[in-house]
Order: sequence, then structure tokens, then C-alpha cells
Amino acid sequence: MSGGRGPLPRLHVVTTDEVAGAAGFLDAATEVFEAGGPRVALHLRHRTADARLYRQAEELGRVAGETRSLLLISRRADIALAAGADGVQLGTGALPAGHVRALLGPAAWLGVSIHGAEEAPAAGGAADYAMLGAVYATPSHTGRTPLGAEELRRVARRTALPVIAIGGIGSRRVAACLRAGAYGVAVVRAAWATPRPGRAVEELLESLEDAVP
Repeated sequence: MSGGRGPLPRLHVVTTDEVAGAAGFLDAATEVFEAGGPRVALHLRHRTADARLYRQAEELGRVAGETRSLLLISRRADIALAAGADGVQLGTGALPAGHVRALLGPAAWLGVSIHGAEEAPAAGGAADYAMLGAVYATPSHTGRTPLGAEELRRVARRTALPVIAIGGIGSRRVAACLRAGAYGVAVVRAAWATPRPGRAVEELLESLEDAVP
């Protein structure tokens, strides 16, 4: 783990199978960590062989520790524990948050993915934050109607947990998400679909700083 538990970052950068499997991924992820430092969390999310996922998590965990960033593993509490990651992001159909918390202990970060106000978790449970999506249209969820800012607002009103908005978000939509009650944002293409992911992270962080009340 990267050290003592500080505040939850407002910027979450999420990988996909394609991103994590690309040549040069570890270099690109290092750019993200170095640009964001303690203000960024990187979510390692891809369905690959366990050994490869573990090796990537172990290497990224080292860089996260050096930059005081967070490394979160999607769904795989076992990989997170083995690699010394900072926590886990639970998706739909994953183990119950309470069970994962018991495995990880109180110091780990634990997020849950939700898709509407009816799923908004109560404060005081096992999770530290909720990730809501898809807020805007995104190519990765072409068959799903975007939730929109109004649903984000309902979720934020319904839970005291920090809400991280995901789905179709870039620098220009950061302010709208925070006005609707989001604590922060998560991005995929906005960070990775560029030859300079570090610069993309800097721009997103600037937008977040400008939008924070």
C-alpha cells in the first residue's frame, strides 16, 4: 500500500482490457501517477490471466507508493491483498461489500458501483464511496440510457458517501458533475485516448480544482 490513508482523490482513472493489455501501458500508467500524485486513484480493471493481473498490480503498486497515489483493483480482493494495493472497486455481482471489508481490513479503500438512486448505499456501511454510471453517453455502454445530471443529483442527496461520477466525462463536464453533487469523477477515454495521459490528468485536475465549491 502507498502509505497512510489520506483523503479520497477526486480523480479516478480507470483502465479497460484494451488499455491494460496495450504495449507501453505501464509507462502510461506511470505518467498518470506522476501527474496526479495523491490527487489521483488508478483503477486496474481488466479480465486477464491472474498472473498477469498480479504482476501489473505489483508493479503499479510500487509506483503508486512512490507518488503517494492510490491503486485500486476492480473486483479482485485476492489480487489487491497479494499485491498490496490500496483497495478494491466492487462491480455488479461482486462479493458483498461487508465480506470484502472483512478481508481487506479497515485501512483499505472500498468502492461500490451503482446505477441509480435506488442502489445508493447508506452511510456507515462497509463502503467508503459509490461510483455512479453511466452519467453521460459512452461507447462502452451503447445499449444503456445515460443517467444524466438529475439522477446524479438524486443519488448525491440520498447517500452521505462521496459519489464518483463515471461515463462520458471529460474536462468540460467536470463542473456539471460537481454541481450535481458528485465528489469527483472517473474517466477512461479522457485519460487513455491520448498520447499524453499525464497531461490529460493535469487538465482534469485543473478542472476539478476550479469546480470544487
